[in-house]
Amino acid sequence: MDIRLTENELRFFRDNGFVIKRNVLDRNLVAKAVDVFWENAPPPMQRDDSETWYGPFRKEHEINDGHSFRRGFRWNFRAIARERYMFNLVPHDPNIVGMASQLLGPDLSPPQRVRGIYATLPSRDKTPRANHLHVDEHPFHLGVVAYLGAVDPMGGGFRVWPTSHRWFYSQYETRHEGNRPEAYEAMRTFFETQPSVECTGEAGDIVFWHHRLAHMAGHNQSNNIRLAVLYDFRRSDIEDMQAQPPRENMWQDWPGCNNLPD
Repeated sequence: MDIRLTENELRFFRDNGFVIKRNVLDRNLVAKAVDVFWENAPPPMQRDDSETWYGPFRKEHEINDGHSFRRGFRWNFRAIARERYMFNLVPHDPNIVGMASQLLGPDLSPPQRVRGIYATLPSRDKTPRANHLHVDEHPFHLGVVAYLGAVDPMGGGFRVWPTSHRWFYSQYETRHEGNRPEAYEAMRTFFETQPSVECTGEAGDIVFWHHRLAHMAGHNQSNNIRLAVLYDFRRSDIEDMQAQPPRENMWQDWPGCNNLPD
């Protein structure tokens, strides 16, 4: 099955900074990744007992050793970041590579690692919580969030602020590095008053997102663990361009968005 972004989806990505594509991932590789997650889950978490899934993690099960971060309701399981099945799941998947190439062109950097499986445990506390966004500042072009299980409303889904990529891109001193602008806090405060979108979905769905898009890991007030694999696509010329100032036309390096009709 050859899956590609439609012209409307390319336009949506250009205008909003993200797009959701349904039923993309290889089901066998999804099952493999979920199996490995549960094989490494700390006690007392049991795969067949959802009552054991609620956070926060106990103090004795916290980790922050460079291979994984586990604290509170978050577990960024990075120890599997270079496993072959993880590469095949996202950065070597021909459909995902094909869609990334639609956006960025065919000359992509070969993958060195994925970010890992990022898990958000559910909370028994259903009190509404404030949403606080951020912008990633390490050099990359296109992010992917790939869901390994169902993500229901208020289930820890990737939350984004549409159109914010255009504002933040223009304010940073460089195209892809940190150099947080003076206007960052004012812009962050402003966008937190604007509507956001919670990216819900099913196992196999993915979210593409622009590297300057304001986002956050959503609060999980459902009854399921939010499991997602994260990966960053880069063009092979990123080292030459990452420290350069933002282009007047922010889509000049994005063939799939640069010449779209309005």
